[in-house]
This record gives sequence, structure tokens and C-alpha cells, in this order.
Amino acid sequence: MHPILIDLHRWLGVSPDWNPSTYTTLIAAGFILGMWLSRREAIRVGLDPVKVVDIYILIIILSLVGARLLFIIVEWRTYAADPAALLDPFRGGLVFYGGLLGGIAAVLIGVWRFKLPWWRIADLYIPWVAQGQFFGRLGCFGAGCCWGGETSHSNPFHIIYSQPGIEHVRANIPMHPTQLYEAFGVLGIYFYLIWLRSRKTWHGQVFIHYLVLYAILRSVVEIFRGDAPRGFVIEPWLSTSQFIAAVLTAAAAALAFRRAKTGRLPSFALG
Repeated sequence: MHPILIDLHRWLGVSPDWNPSTYTTLIAAGFILGMWLSRREAIRVGLDPVKVVDIYILIIILSLVGARLLFIIVEWRTYAADPAALLDPFRGGLVFYGGLLGGIAAVLIGVWRFKLPWWRIADLYIPWVAQGQFFGRLGCFGAGCCWGGETSHSNPFHIIYSQPGIEHVRANIPMHPTQLYEAFGVLGIYFYLIWLRSRKTWHGQVFIHYLVLYAILRSVVEIFRGDAPRGFVIEPWLSTSQFIAAVLTAAAAALAFRRAKTGRLPSFALG
């Protein structure tokens, strides 16, 4: 693991509290890059870049709130036993699907507030969600969270934590690098969405394709994960994220069917 990105305490003699964590730094980098790219894309497709950035700021806030709330729900037994932990923002973690739902809520609020077209806005933002996930999962890999289950040395992708900083992770045991499985999976989804956005035949197509593709990816990666604290609906067969992925896939399929019939664009309106 590499939880500290730069050891400023060692090099500059400052307090260890000033050491930037790998996870936080990469999450922040994903958000900042996504904001810049969203503004550029808004200009390209003829939407107001100021409004797009304003909504993006709300996305950052509500996605973090949603990710934290879902983590608390998943870990409700821990927080029920120690309610004071609810007041400590640095204790515990985040759940991506909570962040995604929070982000969707932010876009809905922004679309309503600024009278913007929902499907076009959804298509605009969603590639940067995949891009942000790539950075986020690299951060998870550095922090050692969201770890994989045990595997064999014959697995060419196995990793070994020699000095894990998390009590549930066993040292010197080959494990699936599930953080990297997902990181490079969402990177592939990101490039596909960028390819699709200029070829879509209806607004909402990019957004819906993301929901389905990520649901499939996440459901497969969950099979190889070893962190029980992520939560289960039916233990050990159906994790919380797999359940949400199944619900969103069904919703996305219904939306795709409807949009493909009613939302087709004339050739001059694509993009």
C-alpha cells in the first residue's frame, strides 16, 4: 500500500497531518479534471458552461454526501453501537453507488433550477464519472481499501500486501487487485463513452450505456472482492452494490427501450 502520496513530514519536517493521502488527492484530481472537461464539453455542444460548472459543484457535494450515507446504511450496526462515530468524517469510508445516486440527484436539481435538457446534461456529465472512478480506484489501491479476496500465486495479476494497514487484510497472502480490475474496467468504459457521444442516435444513450456497462463490470468485480464490510443484501451471494446494479440495469433497459423509440435525433442534431 501507499496511503501517503508525498511524505512532507519526512522531507520538509511539517506535521504528519499535512501529508496528502493518495486516496484524497486522486479523488480531488478526478473531480477537478471532470469539472474542466465538463466545461469544455458544454461549450462544444452549445450549453451554458457557467450553469454546467455550477451543477458540477453541486454534484461534488451531493455525491460525497450520498456515498457517505450509503456507507453508514451498509455499516449501520457499527454506527448503532457507536453513534459518536457519525460525527467523525474521517472514520469509515464511501460507497460509490451512493455517490452516483447523489450525483444524479444533483443533476436533477440543476436541470430543474436552470431549465436545462435532462438527457443532454446526463450525457454530458457521465463520461467524467467513469474518468473520476478511474482515479478513485487508483486511490483505493493506494489506501488498501476495497481489497480483493485471496487468490493463488499462479494468478499473474495477484498482489501481496507485506505490511497492510487494515486489520482485515492478511499480510503476505496473494490477493486479487480488485481496485485495479475496476480502475482499468471503468477506463475502458470511459473511452467507449467518448467514442459513443459523437455517434449516439438519441439523447440519453451515453448515460444509459454507462449504467448498464458499469453495472456489469461492478457485478463481476464484486465476485473477487474480499472486504465483507462493503455489505450484503443476501450474504454471501448478493452484495449491496450488486443489488443496486441489478435495479439500475433493469431501469436502464426500460429507459433505453423508451428513448430508442421516442427520442431519436435528426442527423443535424447529433452530438
